[in-house]
Amino acid sequence: MVYLIALAVCILPIQTWTEELPKYPGGINFQNLIMVALLVGWVVDCKRKGLPLVPKNPLNRWIALYLAWSFLALFYGAVFTPQVGLPLSLADERFIHWKDEITGMVIFFVAQATLRDERKVKTLLLCMAAMIPYVIGVYYYQYTTEILARHQRFAVDEVMGDGPEGAKTGVPHARYVQIVGPDGVPLRIVVDREHKLRVVNEDGKKLEAAAKSGPGVIRLPNWRCGTGAFIVHFYQDRRDSGTQAKSFSWELKSITGVFIQLGSNEMASFYANALLVFIGLIVAWKKALKWRLLLVANSLLLAWGTVFSLSRGAWLAVAAAVAYLGARRNRALMIGFVLFLVAAPALMPSSVTSRGGGGMDDSAAHRLDFWTWAAFAGTVRYPLGVGYQCYIPKHREETGIRLDTHNFFFRTLAEMGLIGLVLVLGMFWKGFRTSWLLVDRAQTPFGRGLGMGVAMMWIGSFVANMFGDRFAYISLNCYIWGFTALAAAMLHISEAEATRREVEAEVAAARAAAGSDDFGEPAASQAPRVGDGGRLVPPRG
Repeated sequence: MVYLIALAVCILPIQTWTEELPKYPGGINFQNLIMVALLVGWVVDCKRKGLPLVPKNPLNRWIALYLAWSFLALFYGAVFTPQVGLPLSLADERFIHWKDEITGMVIFFVAQATLRDERKVKTLLLCMAAMIPYVIGVYYYQYTTEILARHQRFAVDEVMGDGPEGAKTGVPHARYVQIVGPDGVPLRIVVDREHKLRVVNEDGKKLEAAAKSGPGVIRLPNWRCGTGAFIVHFYQDRRDSGTQAKSFSWELKSITGVFIQLGSNEMASFYANALLVFIGLIVAWKKALKWRLLLVANSLLLAWGTVFSLSRGAWLAVAAAVAYLGARRNRALMIGFVLFLVAAPALMPSSVTSRGGGGMDDSAAHRLDFWTWAAFAGTVRYPLGVGYQCYIPKHREETGIRLDTHNFFFRTLAEMGLIGLVLVLGMFWKGFRTSWLLVDRAQTPFGRGLGMGVAMMWIGSFVANMFGDRFAYISLNCYIWGFTALAAAMLHISEAEATRREVEAEVAAARAAAGSDDFGEPAASQAPRVGDGGRLVPPRG
């Protein structure tokens, strides 16, 4: 069972793989098949071993309530935001997003119930750690290569076609999609019969610089049309970016490693979550040399990825979590982190330091307006919220602005009301408390280190989600809930071990008392006694 869980946790986040896996009608794809296999395996494994399907854990209730409320919000969203429609199809975009969000939660329930010994917990942890060099390696290659193959996905209503005269695009028989380019400029991505890619504006005029990846840096493109999306494959000239960059640029932020459907901030949050878990293990689990070498190596890779992602939200998430652990348990970690912060301006390239010292982005400057709208919508106007995944269409309908709240908690408030917000905050709190409870109750250094690391991950995730959704995407929540399941499983194992020791102690005490009652005073003489000089004297007889 542990390898089936590892297959789901390790493959589902890698979008460069899952995008290429075959998908068939009727919802037959890798994600759905592995979820069915996990659910069946969960029931069969627990019934065969006589274990409860849902081990006792205060986090369970919060997850179950959130699942129920968010599912309900899928449907009442069609009432308050009619343009989205009811999610009556497996292909509905909102239902797909909900299914992605709950995937990690399903993994949590399955893993905490079936991983009932420390060896299985370590096996899953090893599989998750083994993916990190590949994930960072892809990002490192993309960051340092001079010519990069790119795959850009555009969300569109439909793929359109031009006529033989090219009246709409200036390209006869072209296929094209309408997108919103940088700075809100309407653009068209156009592909002709020879698969040559062009970027034009609404008047059909060819643009040289307006698009992020304009004609000057596009080489040998082709295209394919997918359901609800248009994916353009092209080659990008990066000889003035990456390691050659002299200062921060948005081109540096366009690289997302294996997370081709997400942004660099979400990618950085993945790195930060794993980094914090490994730091906790390194701090407490000191005698396992081979494991420490693996954890330290992975932590260095993840630290590099987090720094060069140029995500200030991820930097703050790591800083907050490390500060908490340093203040509460390990002052040496705090001192080392402060020294790194002091030395960083001299050690880091100018692209990193300029990002750290830069001002607010255009979207960041308007976040207070988005938060105000979200808070008012989710409390006064729509006490239940506008509906799951309905913030963007509702906000766009009323303001004409198609932007997210850049804060997962405010978006939850807008979409699912105060009830949804309380449930989300409850999950974060109980996720942290469950992990820190392991620190106090663990019977081994491994358990204490895992508890520290996962607790730090929840702190970091809380901070990161103040800057956007770093929780609901399947590429993030598989590892978030996978790590949390490891901590929950170790907590059950530790409590069972503590109970076993208590029972053994009680049995030993009962036997000693029974021996004294049966044989009276002479029974005490059967125990070794201390003789003259402090030496143990064997029992008489």
